[in-house]
Amino acid sequence: MVDFRKFMQIVMRKFNDKLNVSASAALLIAVFCLYKARAKPNLPLVKISNFMLVLQKKLVEEVIYDGSHILFRCVNQAQWLSTQAEPMIKGKELLKALMEYGVPRFKNSTQIYYNEKQMMYVIMSIAALSYTFGIIASHLINSNRLSYKSLLAQSTGVKFSNIYGLDHAKKQLQQIIEYLQDPLKYRNVGARLRRGVMIYGPPGTGKTMLAKATATESNVHFLYCSATEFIEVYVGTGPKRVRELFKKARQLSPAIIFIDEIDSIAYKRKNQNFGTETGGDNERVSTLNQLLTELDGFKENENIVVIAATNRIQILDEALLRSGRFDIKIEISLPSENDRKGIMEVHLHNKKHQISSGMIDLVAKNANGFSGADMENITNESAYIAIEKQQEFINDADFQEALKKITQEKQHMKDQIINF
Repeated sequence: MVDFRKFMQIVMRKFNDKLNVSASAALLIAVFCLYKARAKPNLPLVKISNFMLVLQKKLVEEVIYDGSHILFRCVNQAQWLSTQAEPMIKGKELLKALMEYGVPRFKNSTQIYYNEKQMMYVIMSIAALSYTFGIIASHLINSNRLSYKSLLAQSTGVKFSNIYGLDHAKKQLQQIIEYLQDPLKYRNVGARLRRGVMIYGPPGTGKTMLAKATATESNVHFLYCSATEFIEVYVGTGPKRVRELFKKARQLSPAIIFIDEIDSIAYKRKNQNFGTETGGDNERVSTLNQLLTELDGFKENENIVVIAATNRIQILDEALLRSGRFDIKIEISLPSENDRKGIMEVHLHNKKHQISSGMIDLVAKNANGFSGADMENITNESAYIAIEKQQEFINDADFQEALKKITQEKQHMKDQIINF
């Protein structure tokens, strides 16, 4: 089933896209052609006395009454002529005359009379409409597919050396790297291969970067998608998109599948028996079940690892976290003061600055509760402040001002959420 309003929103978005100007033009052409095709033919108008004259001489081969005019064609002539019908219709003289002079073909109809030009418009409108609906159908089919990103390991641009700290996470992910590089090492010992890694922690702590870095260090393909993309407008597309993602991973093997925000489809089911949920929740459960099926269906020789990330591991369905699925669970906490300092130093490495170590220590101390992404944002904001001041280097004042600005923004967002 399709929500009609959402369906129309998708269609309108497609037509607003610059790539579909041709489809919009084709639709306009179709409307114009239909209008021209429905227009009555502009036939030569003759006096009714002339019509009666050729009728009496039995030179009329075909007559059509269209509700307002008499259209007639003479013997061996392709040209149609027209005359006012009202005088003859009111006096009921048309039928009498036709019967008297034996016109072979007569149609008393309000249907549109088509000449060759109008038929051309009909054909053009059909062609234009077919082209338009073909583009719409193509877009709807494509929108029904999962828009995951498939990247070569080298193009992720992230390595473990780009991530400060998180040594415990890197150590656990090192096992995944070794498995993808040398799976026989584990198979020869008889170890059950760990297929899933669940990385959890607050937003901005580096979960996505860790997944990308793992792919880079392993030198394998990296398929990235958000779990929210599995479920959109159409019922039944969630399981299909899961199958497509894993099928693509098998084609690119060895590969890493990264599913961000997995809690959007994998939170605890309200009912244990599938089918008792309703609406979108039923769709979500079917998508989750398909994901579990794919995780259980890995073969021994398939070098594929699934890494998932969530901010709320406590709401995840227990079936997802059991042994044999996501065996490795890595918690990523907010960085300590020393980690915050190290993160800033990493991000300042490629920036022109004259920031003292004392200022870096001060900012690290005052940024309690900030994530790694927040610390990167401070360094980037300080660069913008320096540019606005037309400076060639970032100085201590710029760095402190950036901390103040980011702190105020975070507090404002927090207040907005509370008030909401």
